[in-house]
Amino acid sequence: MSLMCDTCYRINDKRKYKSWLKCKDKNCSGYMIEVDELFLPSISLLNKKGYRTAYCCSAHIWENDICDPYISFDSYIKFPNLPKGFDYDKNIWPDVKWDNHNEGDKCIRKIIDVTISEEDKHEQLLITSLDLLNWVKQLPYIQENNELCKLP
Repeated sequence: MSLMCDTCYRINDKRKYKSWLKCKDKNCSGYMIEVDELFLPSISLLNKKGYRTAYCCSAHIWENDICDPYISFDSYIKFPNLPKGFDYDKNIWPDVKWDNHNEGDKCIRKIIDVTISEEDKHEQLLITSLDLLNWVKQLPYIQENNELCKLP
């Protein structure tokens, strides 16, 4: 895990800062939160662009029954497109009663085959993190009310 400020989304080195410490930027009142290293640049940029995240997981190669990197957002956001291989939870698991949980449209996820070797899972997770970062880079900035900003 690495650390990111929950207010300015600045990335900091965990070796120097602990998650309970305030952001090192004296003009910021935020605190450091832990984020998976593979998703750290993407999560920071998503938040800077206005796509407020709630939590995420870049998945783990040692899991035998599930390998599904995901990002959950604070609220529903209509994306112009999704990163390669990702879909909304409500589309991945259509039989879930999302009305009860209201989360199926707030989380994007990619399912990776758990029957492949650990090396292949690791490769897939690295490719996924790169695909995610490239997707985030092309996303437009949004306003606070989740409307797309008009870019020049």
